[in-house]
Amino acid sequence: MSRHRNVRNLSYDDMYDDYEEEYSEDDVDPVDSVQEIVGKRFNRNQIKKMLERCDYDLEQTVDALLSQAETTQFESKPVEKKPPKKAQQLEKEPPKKVQVEKKPVVETIVSDMEALGLKQEPSEKLKPLKGKRINIQEEYSKRKSEKPRMNLVVIGHVDSGKSTCMGHLLLLLGEVSQNTYRKYQRDSEVQKKGSFSFAWVLDETEEERSRGVTIDVAVSKFSTPNREFTLLDAPGHRDFIPNMISGASQADVALLVVDSTMGEFESGFEGGQTKEHAILVRSLGVSQLVVGINKMDTVGWNQERFDQISAVLKQYLHQIGFKSLIFVPMSGYTGENLLKRSDGIAPWYQGKTLVEALDSFEPPAKNIDGPFRLSVQDVYKGGMNNMGGDATVSGRIESGSIQVGDPVLALPINESGHVKAIAVAENNCKYAVCGDRVSITLAGLEVIQLGHGTVLCTPEQPMTITNRFEAKIMTLDIETPLTIGVPVVMHHLGSSEPATITKMISILDRAGNVSKKNPRVLTKNTNAVVEITLSRPIPCEIFSVSKELSRFTLRSGSTSVGAGVIVSLS
Repeated sequence: MSRHRNVRNLSYDDMYDDYEEEYSEDDVDPVDSVQEIVGKRFNRNQIKKMLERCDYDLEQTVDALLSQAETTQFESKPVEKKPPKKAQQLEKEPPKKVQVEKKPVVETIVSDMEALGLKQEPSEKLKPLKGKRINIQEEYSKRKSEKPRMNLVVIGHVDSGKSTCMGHLLLLLGEVSQNTYRKYQRDSEVQKKGSFSFAWVLDETEEERSRGVTIDVAVSKFSTPNREFTLLDAPGHRDFIPNMISGASQADVALLVVDSTMGEFESGFEGGQTKEHAILVRSLGVSQLVVGINKMDTVGWNQERFDQISAVLKQYLHQIGFKSLIFVPMSGYTGENLLKRSDGIAPWYQGKTLVEALDSFEPPAKNIDGPFRLSVQDVYKGGMNNMGGDATVSGRIESGSIQVGDPVLALPINESGHVKAIAVAENNCKYAVCGDRVSITLAGLEVIQLGHGTVLCTPEQPMTITNRFEAKIMTLDIETPLTIGVPVVMHHLGSSEPATITKMISILDRAGNVSKKNPRVLTKNTNAVVEITLSRPIPCEIFSVSKELSRFTLRSGSTSVGAGVIVSLS
């Protein structure tokens, strides 16, 4: 299990506070240390320059030199006290800047090697990294015989029992050991919160446990008979809706949990986050939904209460675009109807258990042949499993595929690197494809350069970066109409950017036809075409190219005011 980290709070001083101790004047010259390992194939000047590029990381320097030696012929030049005039003239000439937009990462690497005095053979120019290439189509066809992998987000109003339900399910499925759970029981009882023991399986931080609410998106995994799920447990409190949107943007399917207790369902549906969560996940592309009517033990497993809640939710969910729905009565605390049902409890219900309902989800189509796109959701320093590397990122691959050794371009910072290691569902892999939630270790990119909103893509087909576009939006159940110039926050691929509606182009009817041009205001539940301007450029795609990369939501203050898709880029 893991949890998103806020890299914006990273202390840069902490990252480099050990450099002074590690490389003091009394230590052995690092150039000599590297020279002993790589031999006389490199002169001291070449080694020194490579050490500077690798921040004096000896292991990374040796690895870089030996990797290049496999595909490069090196010409060591003797050091002379007085270099020839031609060399002096070259030293005075300013270095040429490499434009990422015009040159692929391969040429960038070659240019860096030549700057070190290394000569690259023309036949090897398109092979900057060692390793045998994988036929991803062939490998993926083998994976199809395995269980399909899907990303499941759990949503619902605060205190509906989402974390308790999923924590208990993970225990029943064997994803959490009994010893670990008994520790959670003891710790929760010490804090006089014994009923929170199942929730603590997912709510791991001290703040979440002391407040009794989920704050960030917890990530875990579990298996059903026919599916492999990555679980994204989203917060339900209105203060943490941006975190919920970040989790929902990675999801393929969703589980909506509601509280069946008298008065609690009504509170969450009318004035809480039940409606908002449902419409947000739908606007972010999730079309398959299971509804878990939780805490049925508090109403005596009353069939009338179950039917009443199901009827209200079914009408609303059909209106916002969910077609096929499954309603499951359950109790996250007692565990009834999660994995199996007990005899004599709710004899009136003959439907599926929660696991059976989740197991019936259909895997979404995957655009494996498209250009590689990964939306970064989490970043941390260093590599996985001592694999080396400068930074590791995690997120969902929105399009295409990636394999170890591939070059990548990070947008909007426009910096390049390459892949050193890949993990899918915490298992090391040589490749990953569209739909996989992955962790990727990168070389050539630092953790301080990356964060929420960064998109990794293939250098040959980068995404467009812009701060202005036209979009089709649908306003939500807003009290104050939207007008030109109104400030909003746009949530897109896990990032949030200040934005302004700079132009209202038209209002659309239910069929998508223009019913009014140049409106002055947009009231609730209105479909419209507008122009949006951001405070800074972001990488994005239009809807006709990529549905996943064009979706966004708009919020104003603590309220979601609209959702839409990008249809045209300026």
